[in-house]
Amino acid sequence: MLRCSWHRRAVSSNNSIRKLVIGDSVYLWGVAHQHNHGHHHEQGCREIFTAYLEGQKAAPLRIWFSEEDATRMAAGVVADGAAGPLTNLNEPKTARRLIDAARVAGWTPESARTPFVVEDGLALLRDVHATQ
Repeated sequence: MLRCSWHRRAVSSNNSIRKLVIGDSVYLWGVAHQHNHGHHHEQGCREIFTAYLEGQKAAPLRIWFSEEDATRMAAGVVADGAAGPLTNLNEPKTARRLIDAARVAGWTPESARTPFVVEDGLALLRDVHATQ
């Protein structure tokens, strides 16, 4: 497992918001890395995939990939177990699959007014891989 060495909470990203068109809908999405050290039960690192329907920033999708759950994690790439497939969260095809899976799981950005947070991103990825 990769370990992060920062001793303070920080979020980094490539500051790149990307556009993805799915049918008639336009989504904006990106990936960030967060460090949580010394905040009670939140320690370690996580990758955060965020997407929202264009014009609906109040109801973003946030999917967390925690260091505790992933065997390998770095620069937007996560692995489920030592032999699990590597998934690059920075790829548009991955963004599409995560958005589709979140919609099936109940994310309704057209009408929601709060974030839809998936705290176990690897469980969602397992569902995505199982339907491929």
